[in-house]
Amino acid sequence: DVPEHPSYQASNKGRIRSKDRVVKYVREGDIRNLPCKGRILTPSRPGDNKIEYPMVTIPIGGGKFKGCCVHTLVLLAFIGPRPKGMIARHYPDRNPCNNNLNNLQWGTPKQNQMDRIEQGTYLRGERASWAKLTKNQVAEIKGLYASGKWTQKELGLKYGIHRASVSNIINEKSRKEE
Repeated sequence: DVPEHPSYQASNKGRIRSKDRVVKYVREGDIRNLPCKGRILTPSRPGDNKIEYPMVTIPIGGGKFKGCCVHTLVLLAFIGPRPKGMIARHYPDRNPCNNNLNNLQWGTPKQNQMDRIEQGTYLRGERASWAKLTKNQVAEIKGLYASGKWTQKELGLKYGIHRASVSNIINEKSRKEE
């Protein structure tokens, strides 16, 4: 059972199911209690509605619903409440769809970041979608500035970046070589 959502259960394979229950059915003033068979919920997939992890929608009362990450529900059911300062961590497999209990644990944000670096999924340098420069352009900027013929402002205009970004590259405060 998922402690925070007693009408739901999680399996160690990462499946979430609703439990058998009785629902109140109201029609034209007639109130009936009808049995409702539990079922395995179909999670939304990463990429659907810009979500990062598989989620299921759970009613929280008053006609309201809450999207819950599958990995969090599995950890709550088997490991217990999230310790303060901890987050859900997929390890050793970083695949967000692998919600098997043996791949999940509570961990610190720092541990999670170190996992990303270790497994090569940390977006750094030109692998990041927001990167404006390639590794070669960074090397060119360093070389041109070292020649003494270019100012930081001129290099910023040439490469379409701010002068402060050029300064950070030259002083190796950003875009350290991988």
